[in-house]
Amino acid sequence: MKQDQLTAIVFRDGDAPLRIVVTGNRFCRTLRELVKVGPRGTTAAEMASWALRLAHYVHILKRNYGFHIDMKREPNSDGIGWHGRYFLRDRVQIVGPEREAA
Repeated sequence: MKQDQLTAIVFRDGDAPLRIVVTGNRFCRTLRELVKVGPRGTTAAEMASWALRLAHYVHILKRNYGFHIDMKREPNSDGIGWHGRYFLRDRVQIVGPEREAA
């Protein structure tokens, strides 16, 4: 399903809920995946069918939209090098584009 825009409500301790509209198919899909996987986080390999540039998508979600996303290095299964596992630290509710017109 192509998703070029979504609306997210971000809940942070001590702050009023924040409404953020994310545009761009890959950025929307990345945010949806981070919300879906919750505290276990995700890697590019776990989303290999489409998230070929996961680090870039996460960077845009952090820089342009202000989401709090952390990355932890994990060793590759072959013992050579490492990859990043990304964790969404905000409490986020996706309310979707269908509610924007309301």
